[in-house]
Amino acid sequence: MNQPSRRSITGRIVAVLVLYFSMVGGRLHAQGAFQTRHRFEAHVAVAAQRPYYANSTKPSGFIFKEYRYRVAGEVGVRYYVFKKWYAEYQLAYSPEGGGLAEQHTNANYLKNSLLLGFSARHSRRIIFNIYTGINTNLLLGARFHALNGTVEQVKDYYRSTYFGIPLGLGLKTKVGEVGYVALGTFISMSRSSVSRNDNISSIQVVSPAFKLTFSKFL
Repeated sequence: MNQPSRRSITGRIVAVLVLYFSMVGGRLHAQGAFQTRHRFEAHVAVAAQRPYYANSTKPSGFIFKEYRYRVAGEVGVRYYVFKKWYAEYQLAYSPEGGGLAEQHTNANYLKNSLLLGFSARHSRRIIFNIYTGINTNLLLGARFHALNGTVEQVKDYYRSTYFGIPLGLGLKTKVGEVGYVALGTFISMSRSSVSRNDNISSIQVVSPAFKLTFSKFL
């Protein structure tokens, strides 16, 4: 009876190993192919944003100076309509206004945002996303801080609400089994003046803003 040669035995071992790793690799790939379609992703976020006023919605109306950064907080939920496309709702406390550190107005808003966005596949290590939409801003209060240190309530000089258009992008990565962490930036601008005085054009601009987000799929 012929004994199998070393070459044939080696070939069989290699074939078995190739088959085994092919099966394991396919199984791992299937596990890594995370499906986002028709799933919800909740998040909390904090942002450092620079608000100021412009006298028109055109870039020529923007006056670039050393403005202040203010801290905002946000919660929201995202629904993936397709693998890469999603709709999102955000509720945020958004401190805005305008002016310099020495003299400025703090106008604080409750911001409701409806967004549409695109996200890269979640099988990637680094996930890119971009979004835009519309937001409704409800004025909570406004104070003017003068050079001499006095503070004046100026809420009555502002419209109670304004509509804005945001545009943002960011990068997200998975953190173990806890969820995801993302770093992003966005800009936002009111569609019209936020002042009640028709003779004054005060376009609310937030640019730039930097946001840190923690999220988890539900």
